[in-house]
This record gives sequence, structure tokens and C-alpha cells, in this order.
Amino acid sequence: MESQLDELKSDLTSTRSSLASAKQLLTNLKVTNSKAGIVKDIQAKVGSVVDDMSYLCRIATDGKMQLSIPITSGVGQYDAVTVVVGEDEQEGYVTQISDGMATVVFEDNYYPVGTSATVLDANGATIGTGTMDVNEYVEVTAASGKIATIEVEDNDKVGRGATIFTLAEGAPTATYTTLKKTETDLVSQIADLEDLLTVTADTDCTVTSLSVAAGDTVDAGTTVCVLTGTNGFTLDLSIDELDIASVALDQSATVTLDALDGEYTGKVTNISYSGSGSYVTSYTATITTDPIEGAYPGMSASAEIVTDTSGETLIVPVSAVQYDGDTAFVYLAGDEVQLGDVLADGALDLDKLTKVTVTTGMSDGSYIAVTADGLAAGDLIWVPERTSTKTYSEDDSTTTNFMMSGQSGMVISEGSGGFTPPSGGMGGQMPGGGMPGGN
Repeated sequence: MESQLDELKSDLTSTRSSLASAKQLLTNLKVTNSKAGIVKDIQAKVGSVVDDMSYLCRIATDGKMQLSIPITSGVGQYDAVTVVVGEDEQEGYVTQISDGMATVVFEDNYYPVGTSATVLDANGATIGTGTMDVNEYVEVTAASGKIATIEVEDNDKVGRGATIFTLAEGAPTATYTTLKKTETDLVSQIADLEDLLTVTADTDCTVTSLSVAAGDTVDAGTTVCVLTGTNGFTLDLSIDELDIASVALDQSATVTLDALDGEYTGKVTNISYSGSGSYVTSYTATITTDPIEGAYPGMSASAEIVTDTSGETLIVPVSAVQYDGDTAFVYLAGDEVQLGDVLADGALDLDKLTKVTVTTGMSDGSYIAVTADGLAAGDLIWVPERTSTKTYSEDDSTTTNFMMSGQSGMVISEGSGGFTPPSGGMGGQMPGGGMPGGN
């Protein structure tokens, strides 16, 4: 392929050298005919550019016309027929039969090309109808230029070498036109070959791996480099079969990288429903992010997909919500207690506390969204603290007792053992189903 490219470039150099020395413009602007005859089928008009015209007109050289008709039974080659053109009649002959068509030749009485005619057999019966064309002719052509004048009319008789057309000033010579066309073709072929020999990136990217050097010979299909896009990153997460139903395309995600500080936003752009796993089936969700400064392909990352959100709402620890049948409620703390106070079992009279009925909403397992009249951000609430005791009998059996409310103590605190946030309710964004991702 490289040798072919070198050959084409050599031909292009030679062609351009010939162009430099070629006569560019015509000095004789006359377009003439090579044989005497009758002018037929003028295609050119004043102002026509002739470069792409197959011919400008035809010169009928034998004084005859022809037409083709479908073959019918009883029609044979060289049969005499009558050709009817309007009120005019001409004697003719079937000169050729081919591919189901019969060619009829007859005298030209200055008929225009395309005139309709009817063919009759020797008995006067119609055997077909067709349109006329020139029988024997030469074509008048010009390599390039624009028609300035037309010196003849259809059906004019002209001698050999008569001026049929004249071209406008600036018409190039046939040699120059041919060389320019050759140059254009060579440039196109060279560009096509160079495209085949050039590896280009479809988008902006970074070369992350280069496996060849100048002068190396490679086979078709050989990987020569690896390109990484610059318009963002993707992260494939393994999602448990219990959670995959809550994941959907275009959901927001928060991405963190081990090597970088901060959180970055992304969204779910693909979900593979081809699961894998021996005991628990997992599925792959792809997170796509915008470009992250300082990030590189292959860095460890985690993502949390936000599958739903409750919007602005109050949240309390799950353990703060107690139930009386189907009714959920929380206990408000009085003014005499402080954040972090702990009361021992029996020290708190639950009957004297204000019990607020709440409607529960979304939960992430640690916090739960609540709505209630009489509960606002900043209120302190009591949170039951669960403790366990172990009793060992002679046979080493173990029991665990979970006690809540006054039996085991009530606590106002922040942290894992008590209520967070520090005030009993907090206006904010519910974590709302945040789903941990994987690396």
C-alpha cells in the first residue's frame, strides 16, 4: 500500500509539471463538425457549460431516420413497411430484430428527433408505434467551456467543418482540461490511501498505551494504542439482587475516590440484566461522571446511588419511634433535661411525657422520615437505649434480654447509642435509600 501511495504521488508530480507547461486557454473558440449532414437533436443552449455534456448536437450523415417497435407475429427482417408520420408516409424496411424489438429505417423528411410514427405492414395493418431517432450520425462535442452562440438550427444542412457553436472567452484547452481532471483524481486517490494508513481518534482523548514504534510492521487488527476519553469516567458497580429493582437509568449517584478528596456527581447510564454469582446473584450498573481533575483510569472508587428522596423533611433515629399497635409516636423531652442526659431504669415517668403521634416515611435503616403536628426541628426527644444481659446456667445455655424505655433507661445523647441529630427533629435532606456501591 505504501508503494502504491508513492507511485500515485509521483504521478501527481508529473501531472502538475505537465499542467505548468500546458496551454491553458483556447485561442480557437469555434466548435465544428467532422462530417457533412443534417443538424439534429441540439442539446446545448446559450450559456450551457459543456464540460459534463456527452454531446452538443448530432449530425445525421445518411439522410435517414429510424424507430423501434415491439415484434409482432408475421414481421421479419428486411420486410418492407410503411411509416406514417401525421399525413406524411415514407417507405421503410425492417433492418434488425433483436431482444423482442424490430428496427425500422426510413427516409428523413426533416423530422425532429422524438417525433411519433406508426408502422404499417404490406397489407396496411398497424404493427407498432414508436418515436424517431437519427439513424447514422456523428456527435458534435467540446471538452470544456461555455456556449456563447449557436450558429445553426435543427434540420439545417451543413458541410464538413462548419461552425456549429462558438465558446465564450476563457474556455480551457482539451489538454489542460484532461490534465486537471487527472490531477483531481490523483489527489482523491492519495487522500483515500492516506486515510487507510492513518489512525485517528474519533473524539478528544488521551493516549494511555502505545505498543508500536515508527518503522514497525503490523498485521491487520493489531492493537497499536489505547485511547482514553477526556469527557468523563465510568464506574461499574455490582448490585445485589435484592436492590437491583430499585436502580433505574438516570438516577443520581455520589462517587468518591480513594486517591482524591471530595465527592463527585454522576448518574446511572447503563444497567446489565445479565446476572452472575453462585449463591447471591449480582448485576452491574454503570455510573458515568463528568471529568474529574486529578483522576486517572483504574483508580479505586466507590459510589452511592440515590434511588429515591423524600425532599425536605424531619428525620429521627429509627429507635426513637415507638409503636402502640399501628400508631407510631415519639416522646418529647421537657425543658429540665439537657442533650446527652441519661436516666436509669425507673427514673423516667413515661406517663408525664408528651407523646407525639407521627407518620413515618422513608428509612435508610438508621434514620426514618417523620411528619407530625407538634414536632419541629430543634425539639429534643427521648430515645430508648437497648442493653443486653447474659445469664449462664450449669449447662452453659445463653439468653439475651432486650429491654427498652424505663426498664433499661432512657437517654438523650448524640452518637450511635442515642439520638442523632442533637435536637429531637432536624430539617434536612433525607439520605433516602442511598445504596452503597463497590470499587
